[in-house]
Amino acid sequence: MKKVSIIIPYHSETYAQIRRAFASVTMQVGVSFNDIEVLLVGDGVAPLPNALFPSPKDLLVRQLNYEPSRGAGVARQAGIDHTTGRYIMFIDADDELIDVFALKHLMAPISVQDYDLVVARYTKQQRGRQGFNYVLSAKRDWKAAYGKLYQRDYLTRVGLRWHPDLRIFEDTYFVGSACELAQNIYYLDQSVYVWLWNPNSTVRKNGHSFDHQLHVWARSNRYSLAVLRQKKAERLAKRLLSLYGRFVLPPEPAHPC
Repeated sequence: MKKVSIIIPYHSETYAQIRRAFASVTMQVGVSFNDIEVLLVGDGVAPLPNALFPSPKDLLVRQLNYEPSRGAGVARQAGIDHTTGRYIMFIDADDELIDVFALKHLMAPISVQDYDLVVARYTKQQRGRQGFNYVLSAKRDWKAAYGKLYQRDYLTRVGLRWHPDLRIFEDTYFVGSACELAQNIYYLDQSVYVWLWNPNSTVRKNGHSFDHQLHVWARSNRYSLAVLRQKKAERLAKRLLSLYGRFVLPPEPAHPC
């Protein structure tokens, strides 16, 4: 069994983008490629030419393709179902690991102890009037799928899977639920991943239409709350407060004299 399965879903990304994401894995140092497998998951697209992915001889690289397209969440779940590593990691095909030591830093905690999750920071590339700038994520990010290791046995134990009904806000459900239900999380105060600017990504294309689909965001959170109510009900009230702010109860009616 491999230590880490790296899942790279792709759909509309260019060859250059996918190669960059993949190369950021093959350039890693300080880790054994015998411990790692990479699965490229084509969401509704044909397989990629194998020549695009020159890799170290010890690194297991495979492809999985299906039709029709069903979104990044389904692609990630297909990746989980077709890999065997103790831990699972996601890289979007238009992003990359931040440097050649990213996997070394991310995998260091699990060489000492088993954790349900390892949550590292990531760097967000933003485009402004003066060019690109870079912003570091929060230390305890519970939103993004990337920059994290998920223990496979933990996901199986709590029965958590990517929801097939969510093509957007899919990580709001999965990542939020994974973090809420975890018993032991290691927070790595270091960026290991770069969320690169891509004007054609799901969150930016069509005039940021992603921002205007709040009904899907609400549905995603409803699914997450249902999981929490079933598996960790004591956290439900706190989760509701974080979503909707402080609830103000009406005053009790005055008792008649």
